[in-house]
Amino acid sequence: MIRLQDVSKLYGQQAILQNLQFHLGAGEFAFLQGRSGSGKSTLLKLLYRDIEDFSGQIEINGAPITQIPKYELRRQMGIIFQSFELLERKTVKETWLWQAKSWERRGSRSSLRPVVSWREWA
Repeated sequence: MIRLQDVSKLYGQQAILQNLQFHLGAGEFAFLQGRSGSGKSTLLKLLYRDIEDFSGQIEINGAPITQIPKYELRRQMGIIFQSFELLERKTVKETWLWQAKSWERRGSRSSLRPVVSWREWA
């Protein structure tokens, strides 16, 4: 269950999200769409804690999102961005493994690096 109550996010003086409220029940599927700059990516980044400075409350299964370790939180959700592309003739798993190996080779410090090493999944 995901619950947002009065969630707002500013970039400088610009409000990207303002007093957002919604509830997504366990097992429900959500499709997020909107025009460029409407806050879609910002909302997702809030949900997987890539952005942590916001006002309001976000809860996952009744717990404040800030009390859930990032690695645990990210293991419980799946997000596919519109720019996501599978490698030709590869499965989702094979594409993910290729990308995870790439992150490792580059020594990625991104907060989005995989929470499961490619060696565990291979």
